Amino acid sequence: MVTGAESIAFGCGKDIGENHCFVVLIFQQWLYNLFSLGLSETHMPPLTEELKQGRRLLLIAFAVALFGDLFVILRFAFLMGFIPDSVASISRWLITAALFYAIWRGHNWVRWLVVVLYGAGLLLIIVPMMRSLQPILIFVALQFCITIALLVFPPSVSAFIQYQRQRYKKNT
Repeated sequence: MVTGAESIAFGCGKDIGENHCFVVLIFQQWLYNLFSLGLSETHMPPLTEELKQGRRLLLIAFAVALFGDLFVILRFAFLMGFIPDSVASISRWLITAALFYAIWRGHNWVRWLVVVLYGAGLLLIIVPMMRSLQPILIFVALQFCITIALLVFPPSVSAFIQYQRQRYKKNT
């Protein structure tokens, strides 16, 4: 059952039927279980400010990487139409999402694999970017730099990944 900490006020009143409130509560419980992945929060200490900062920075890195890639994929798909490279780009995006999920679960080696892959991509894009100075190449290079910086430098990200590793290890 959803406790007060996880609940969201939906405004179930007399004007909305009791059945509607029940459906909303079931949906709310389903969302909570989906995002908590069945983990009990009582087994781990609460998040400190450092861990919360690490979580925020990791989520920003995910967003920059995944939404930036999605923007580039959609831009080329709209400009050139659906081409066979779109399938490869979408597959790459899904693999990137899976890698970031593994980082979220506390696999530190995946974090360093992503840093190496983004670093290699950055090295490969620097020469064409310097030759043409196209905005899309500058955008991609900036996206890679931000993602690498957020994964490598903040100690709070390392602390949060370690916390997640312990969290999932205790609950498996």
